[in-house]
Amino acid sequence: MPDEPKKPRLRKTSIDGGFDWTFRFEIDDLDLTDPKLDVYLGFDGPLAGSWDIEIKSKDAVATIGLNHDTLAIGQLGQRVRVQLTVCWVAQGRSTPLLKDEFEEEPFPYRDSDEPNKAYCGLSFSVTQEGLDKAEKSSQDTSNVLVPHDVRLSFPHAGTAGAEIWTTSSFLANSSPYLSDLLSSDFAESLTLNSKKRRRRSSPAATAARADAPPKDHADSDDETDELVLDTPARPLVDLEQLPELTYRQITVVSSAYTTYRAVIRWLETGYIAFLPLASTCKPRDPSAQRTRRDEVEATLKSDPEETPALPVSLKSTYRLAHLLQLDRLEQICLAQLPLSLTHHGAAPELFDNASVLYDEWRKVVIDYVVENWNEVTSTTTWVELDERIERDEVPGAAPILRKLMKARDGATQASSAKKGAE
Repeated sequence: MPDEPKKPRLRKTSIDGGFDWTFRFEIDDLDLTDPKLDVYLGFDGPLAGSWDIEIKSKDAVATIGLNHDTLAIGQLGQRVRVQLTVCWVAQGRSTPLLKDEFEEEPFPYRDSDEPNKAYCGLSFSVTQEGLDKAEKSSQDTSNVLVPHDVRLSFPHAGTAGAEIWTTSSFLANSSPYLSDLLSSDFAESLTLNSKKRRRRSSPAATAARADAPPKDHADSDDETDELVLDTPARPLVDLEQLPELTYRQITVVSSAYTTYRAVIRWLETGYIAFLPLASTCKPRDPSAQRTRRDEVEATLKSDPEETPALPVSLKSTYRLAHLLQLDRLEQICLAQLPLSLTHHGAAPELFDNASVLYDEWRKVVIDYVVENWNEVTSTTTWVELDERIERDEVPGAAPILRKLMKARDGATQASSAKKGAE
């Protein structure tokens, strides 16, 4: 007897919240070419009530929708940006089938079929040819030369360095910073043939071809680079064995390889995952069960199908998003930050290099400390850090403390005014 067809099942759901919500659904055994496809999959969402994702197909047109049973039309705001991405996931790689974005609209919007129903969804044509093409393109080609014309070189990653191959058009269209970099002399132009390498760049370009100044801070993803690149070693493209080729090269010294790779995958697919902050892991947080290295190793040991992209440092991603002028990714990181902070970890994050340099990052941490004042200030990490500040061992602490006290005074006054009005 033939095997009974598998029913679609919702394998994993994750929701990132704050002022930015990301609903991510990974669905197994879903045949978008099934003409009778009619699936409703319920899940637990951030608001009271019933959530479900509906997937239907009729006449080779698939419809994917997100529903809430009691959410009113426009209840979440009258000017909300909504982005919907559908990806094919195969062999641990995520490839977008389509992406659509709605700017400055009421959300949820009115269902065209049921005017009194709030709805968020999109329709798209499904063909076997399109799915076959997506399956082939789902392979990660960031370490493959052709047809790419830009090489991002990471000379300090791992023990032998690392590289990402991509295209100048993709980078220029994705990032204003990279667009300027590629149009200037900072991107070194190289021509290779089978016998030798020739540079075509100005003297200034050769001396200043790095993407930004070298890192002056600890980068958690350097540890991830070590694990990813050296166990086993990731081979570089043997450029000397290739026929003549011209490409642009950017030497990256400001970010870890794994951070850059994750951001490029996010630009391609809309998917990114974050590791816990180092301040919330052992040994820095005495209440934690695992080190950050444990978290990375657990991910590397998992089934590739369970991990479409390697999770990376939230802080490193924010730094890179800020450098590349990726405003949307910056907002995603800022929305994730308060969910990643803990009472023990808030103190070191407050005086970290990122809080010194980035106003919006610092404000999120300050707001968290103010909202959890008693819990944060009673931790051993806060007491120890306070003693170090007294000994003038924490650079940049004074202006941050002034901003913290100002925010706390403002919160106290607002609370008193509210009580007086009641």
